[in-house]
Amino acid sequence: MEEDIDELLEEVENKFIHKNYEERPIKLLTASLVSSQSSFRCDSLDCDDILRDVEDNADSKPVVTTNLRCDNKIGNAKLRCFPVYLGGSDSTSGCSAIGTPRSCSNLHCISCDFAVYTFDNFQWLSDTDYLFLRTNMPEFERVRDHLLPSEGCRAYACQCCHYSTSVTKQAASVPALSWVCRSHSSQSAGSL
Repeated sequence: MEEDIDELLEEVENKFIHKNYEERPIKLLTASLVSSQSSFRCDSLDCDDILRDVEDNADSKPVVTTNLRCDNKIGNAKLRCFPVYLGGSDSTSGCSAIGTPRSCSNLHCISCDFAVYTFDNFQWLSDTDYLFLRTNMPEFERVRDHLLPSEGCRAYACQCCHYSTSVTKQAASVPALSWVCRSHSSQSAGSL
């Protein structure tokens, strides 16, 4: 991501700044991305230099403004379900939105940090517990003994909890679940 930002800054510099001011070098400030909560610090000398450069360049030539267009393809956009729905095997899967409930096809558990797997036309037996899921998920052959065939049902499980349903309902309505949508590409999200 840092490389992409640097490339974008160089492109802007080459296209707009050096085009009009080739004789003046422009100082670029780069921030090291240590974490998602890192902050950008700039000491007063750097700020003074930047302000001086801006003031010097303001007298030279007028700045021409143009509309910059983002060429990102729509197919790369990430969408998240809102709200997140769970549903039986008869319900449509994909990315849900208000007014178009779909059972989320890309769930993730924030308690055990594991993907949520689904088994269509099955439901979990009542004696399925945490230890069983932790040692056997996600292999179907190993969990098959705790799944009961049930037409129209869908069995959901991560490595810490399980849930079965045959009707479409919001995941937030089941307090024991800590499942969130990991996001969908706009191509696989279904038509909204």
